[in-house]
Parts: sequence; structure tokens; C-alpha cells
Amino acid sequence: MSGIPAPVPFLLAALGCAVALLPGSAGAWGSGHLDWQRQLHEALPPAFMERIAPETEALAVREWSKYIDSFESFESEAGIIGPEGLATLERYGVARRYDLHSERARAVAFLLLVEALKAGRHETALFWIANIGHSVADMPACNHDPLLHLATYDWSQVPLRLPCGAELHEAVGMLDLSHVARHPEGKIAFAAAVERLRLRDDGRDARTALLGIMRYGQEGAAYCAARGPRIWEAALARVAEDTPETRAALFEPVAELGAWALARVARDFEVALRLAESGETLPEIDEALLAEHAVQIDSLLAERRLEDEALYAGILRPLGQTGDSAAENSGSRPIGVALEPTWRMNEGMTGFGDRVLAAMVCRALEDVGRPRATLDLRSILEDGLPDPAAMPVLVLAARQVGNYHAYRRDALEKALRRYREAGGAVLWIGGRGRPLAAPALAPAFAQAEPGPWPVTSEALAGSRLALVGGDASEDAGWTLRRDPHTPAGWHRPYGPLHLPEAVETAKGIEPLLELRSGEERFLVGAVERHSGDPATGPFAWLPTYALHPWLLAEASTVPTADLLRLDESGARIFMEALDRIAP
Repeated sequence: MSGIPAPVPFLLAALGCAVALLPGSAGAWGSGHLDWQRQLHEALPPAFMERIAPETEALAVREWSKYIDSFESFESEAGIIGPEGLATLERYGVARRYDLHSERARAVAFLLLVEALKAGRHETALFWIANIGHSVADMPACNHDPLLHLATYDWSQVPLRLPCGAELHEAVGMLDLSHVARHPEGKIAFAAAVERLRLRDDGRDARTALLGIMRYGQEGAAYCAARGPRIWEAALARVAEDTPETRAALFEPVAELGAWALARVARDFEVALRLAESGETLPEIDEALLAEHAVQIDSLLAERRLEDEALYAGILRPLGQTGDSAAENSGSRPIGVALEPTWRMNEGMTGFGDRVLAAMVCRALEDVGRPRATLDLRSILEDGLPDPAAMPVLVLAARQVGNYHAYRRDALEKALRRYREAGGAVLWIGGRGRPLAAPALAPAFAQAEPGPWPVTSEALAGSRLALVGGDASEDAGWTLRRDPHTPAGWHRPYGPLHLPEAVETAKGIEPLLELRSGEERFLVGAVERHSGDPATGPFAWLPTYALHPWLLAEASTVPTADLLRLDESGARIFMEALDRIAP
């Protein structure tokens, strides 16, 4: 086998940060991983499970089901892994338990599973299938959906009360698989979903099996994206009224997510058994295999449709098909909003939570009767942006922008630059990354030191955001009601960028939003009116934390159970920024 190291991408670093900061957390399904493992044991071949001692089976449920949610090494399990297994992990650079979340390391675990079965080491085989199972079960878990993830790790920190009187965290508590698997009706739904979605060994060879295992991240994300927000709606409905109907509406889709993963892991175990019995030489996870995997992933990403994502249900408006509201019939030109599909957890060109923010922006435009056009970010990269005569403004929520597989940052920058040169306006809702195609504004930003905001998170809570410039009143503003440094790091609305006072009056840059903390003032939102050429369209910048839900609003009863909206303060700041560049 070649010594190609397993990747430790940004995804794993971010996930690990959150897991480390959540006491008792067991990853995506939480305690549901234990229930998932029990159900897997029932799906594995009885002839195999009969060889497993009851205490080992219990250990697999109690410990191995959550083994990979740790940054420790494999040293404590050296006895069950064996010296050859440890050597294989080292050869492929799988140094920590947590690395088994990655696509390549999951494939390494499959090779070790086959080798354990070949050697008749049944307890070792159960160890590896438990680790593979956790990794695969994480992929479609509903609290890895952007909206449900935001609710779980951010909104649940706020004492928000729903219109029905229940607190929001009560709905969040229903999102784990354990809530379904441990309810009598949910247990039945889970078992039925497992049987309905069950897969059997289809005779695939080892190479095909490895490639399939490495696709589960994207395939699972797509499966969840079609269901996640609907599960959230079902949880909210059940909190409001616990009936057989509301239970079924919640239990069935959550059970399907668990069963989707279980069906694949049980099938892959059957494949591993056959490969072990056949003595087939196992392939290496080499450059050729990884290149083939990359081609397959590129194909999956290109095939994904925004129409299949529950997060975007009801808000898609292709340019030229923007509906028939009074505002649209008046001849108003639509505001464009860029949307990115939901890829594997925490991955993408833009920030994971930016998908939710973009959907909220669409709702905000709808609430005030302004027409919109939704644009697939992939089409912007491939085809550029529409003529500003047809769509005069583009809104882009992007806390960061990076290359993602075939999708390149420089292609986005080129599209934005050409759009502005043609007179198009851009409203960028950003975070740590400097904006693209803003040649005067981007280099003018100062970077807060040492933290992720211009002031400490403790000082940020209690500070005020105020609109400045234009017709804004000196006293207009909103207090930041809570510390945005939530226990889990995925959705912290980082925003260290601000403009020095000397730049505020620079040619072409106008003040928009100010952060006031004690006696300190920081310009954190601004408009670049043009870049030397008066024909260039304006560019507005807002920090993500200015629109982050329930950060500026007082914690109280929310006006509607539909939480996929900007709160009142966020909507006001957004519309003011939009009016500055597109009255």
C-alpha cells in the first residue's frame, strides 16, 4: 500500500472544535449513535453476530459507536486493532480516531474490516464496522443540515419562546435519532425504514466498494438536504401539539435518514464478507483511485439541483420567472440572490451557514414586495452574471470564499468584476474573508487583533450597531443582546474586518454601519461607490453579525414558528444597505 496520508481538511478542524466544546456530545446523532449501532447489529448476518460475545456487543454499542468522536490516538485499542492494522493506519496517515470521519480514512477502515474478516478476528471486524457505521451515519444526520445545525448550536442558546408557548430548545431536543428510536412509535418507524431501504450485496468488486464508501459524504448530504428543513417544521409542529400525526411526520423522515446510512453499512459488510472469503487482492488507496474518486465527486456536485433542497423550497425564482406580485408587475427589476447547494457538512465555497442567511434574504425581499431572482452559484462561476439591465443588484452571503473541487474563487472574482464594470451593484454579507472585486474597499480593511471581532466577544455583547451616513439618525441602532461566542464554533458570526477612520472619507468609500463599544467606534459596514470609473456599480459590505438571527433582537417570543427569516433588526439593516446601492 502507498503512503498517501488521509486528509484533515477544514471540515474536520471545524467539526473537532465543536465536538471538543460540547460536553457529552457524540457527534451528529448524539446518543442516537448508540441506537443506530443496536439496529445495525440486528441487520448484520446472524452467523457473524453469533460469534460475538455479549459483552463485546454491549461494548460496541456503549463505546465503539462513538469512538471516532475523539482526538485521541488508537493506542488504547492496539490490542483489538493489532500490529498490522496499526501499521496500515500509520501508512495512510490516519493518526487520530477523529480522522475516520474523512472519506479516505473511512475507505482505509473498510480495508481493515476485510482483513479482520479474512483472519477470523470477528471482534476486530465489529470494531471496524462500528467505526465505519458512525462515520456513514454522520453524513445524512439531520442536525448536519445548515438550518437544523444553526437551530441546534446557536438558536438553542437563546431563551426563545415559540408562538405555542414552548421554548425553542424543546424542538431542538427532538432532532436526534435517539428521540425517535426510544419512542415506541419511533422504534417501529425506524425498523420499518431499515427494512424498506435495505440494500443487498450486488457483487461489486473491492475498488467499486471503496469508491462508493468515499461518496457517502456528498450522497448523504444530498439525501438530508431534501428532508432537513421539513424535519425542523415537523419538530416545531410536534412541540405545538403532540398527536399521532405530528409524531409520524417527525419520526418517519428522521428514521429514513438513519436507515439510509444503515442500509449502506449493512450492505458493505456483506461485500466485505464476500471479499474476505474470495481472497481477492485488495486495491491500494492510491493516486489513481483518488483521481477516480475526484471525478465522481465532481459529477455528483454538477448534478445536484437547487430544486431538490428543502431549504430553498418556495423561494427559487429563476431570472425571467420571478412570479406575479404587484411589485413585479410594476416593472421593478429583480434583486439577485446567490445560492449554493448544501454539500458535505461544513464544506463549500462559502460558509456553511451562509445558505441559511441567503434563504432569509429571499424571504426579507418577499416581505417588502421587492422582486428577486435566485442564481445558482455554480452558474455564476460557469456563465457569469446577468446583464445589470435585467438584474441590477446581486446579494452574496459569503463569510469566506475558497476553492471547492472544480469551483474556483478566481472565477467568482472575474464574474463579479465584469458585473460591476457593466454597472451592476453588489451587496456582500461577509465575515473573515475580504471581499472580491472591491479594489478600494478590500485592501482598506483593518484586521481586528487578536480576536474574531473588533472587540472581545464579552465586550461585543452589550455593544451597539448603528446605521451611519445617508439619512440615518445618530441615535439609531441596536444592542447586541448576547455573546456570539457560542459553545460550538460552526455558526459563530465572525467579523474582524473594520475600516480605519482615515479611510472613512476616502474617495469612493461611504460609511454604512458602525459598531459602538463603550467609547470605541468601528466602521464595520461601508459602500464603495466606484473604483475610479464612475460607471462601475456600487459595492456594499455588511458583517454577518449584523444580520445574524436573534443576536440583536431581544430574546422573547418569536412572532412566527417560521424561523427562516431575518429578525426585525437584521431586516432593517439589510434593507438600508440595499437602498444605499439600489434605491
